[in-house]
Amino acid sequence: MTRHLQACPARKAAQTEEASRRGLRKATLLHLKIEGAHAPEYWMHVEIPADATLVDLDHFLRDTWVECCGHLSQFKIGNTEYQSNLSEDDIYTAGVKAEIDRIRDFLRNLDTPDPLLAQAMSRMEQFPELSDMQVPLSEVLPVGTKVTYEYDFGSTTELKLTMIGERAGKTRRKLDIDVMARNDPPKIMCGVCGARPATVINAWAAWDEASWMCDECAKAGDYDEEGFLPVVNSPRVGVCGYTGRDSHYIEDVEFSGYGMIDVGGWSTGDEEESEESEDDDKV
Repeated sequence: MTRHLQACPARKAAQTEEASRRGLRKATLLHLKIEGAHAPEYWMHVEIPADATLVDLDHFLRDTWVECCGHLSQFKIGNTEYQSNLSEDDIYTAGVKAEIDRIRDFLRNLDTPDPLLAQAMSRMEQFPELSDMQVPLSEVLPVGTKVTYEYDFGSTTELKLTMIGERAGKTRRKLDIDVMARNDPPKIMCGVCGARPATVINAWAAWDEASWMCDECAKAGDYDEEGFLPVVNSPRVGVCGYTGRDSHYIEDVEFSGYGMIDVGGWSTGDEEESEESEDDDKV
C-alpha cells in the first residue's frame, strides 16, 4: 500500500487540484503508516501537518482507534517517552526529571574506575528520558523514524508508527488529517455457529474463540449482556470498554483525506484500492 500511494494517479490528481486552490495554508505534510503492533491486519496511512504536535496525533489515535475510558498513553521515540500525563508545570514530574538529571550528572562527573559506579552509570544512561507531548512532529519524526504508541498501561493496546515521507502541500487548517487508506474490517466469523460474521464479543471471555458471536447466537445463549462489546474495525476490539470511533477529543476537525468522504464517519473511498493488502509493503 505504501508503494501504491506513492504512485497512485488519483492521489497525484488530488495533490495537483490542492496546489491550485486558494485560501489554503501551505504546510509540510507527513505520511505516517500506523498499524497494530500485535494485530497488523489493522492499519492506516495518514497525512498530518508537520507543525501538529504529538498531542494532536495522540488525540487522533484515541478518537479513531483506542479511546474507551480516558486511560494514559505514551509515544516511545528513541530513548524518550512522551507521556500524556506529563506537564512541565507539574511539580511532581518536574521533581522526578530534575532528580534523574542530577544523578546522571553526578555519575558522569566522577573520576573513578569503580566498576559498580560504571555499572550504575550504564543503567542510568539506558533509563528513558521523559517528556510531555507538546512537541511538534517535525522535531521528532524524521523520515524513517519508527515509533511505538501505547494506550492504557493496564489492558494495553500497542501501535507501530513509521514515518514514510513528507511533501509540500496545503491544508485548510493546522489539524487537517487525511486518512489516505485504511484496512477493510477483517472477516471474523461467529465462534459458535461458524456460519455468520461475528458482531459482538463477550468481553468477560474475549480470549475464547466462542466469545465472538453473531447476533443470533448471542441472543440464543445465556450470557451477561453487560459484557457484550461490538466488533469494530480497530486493534482495540474486545478490550476494556472499547466500542468504536468516538470524536471525544477533536470533534471539530474535518477528516477529509484523498479518496475519502468523511465528517461524520469513515469511508474507504475507492473500494478497489482499499482492498489491497498491507503485505505489499513487505515484498
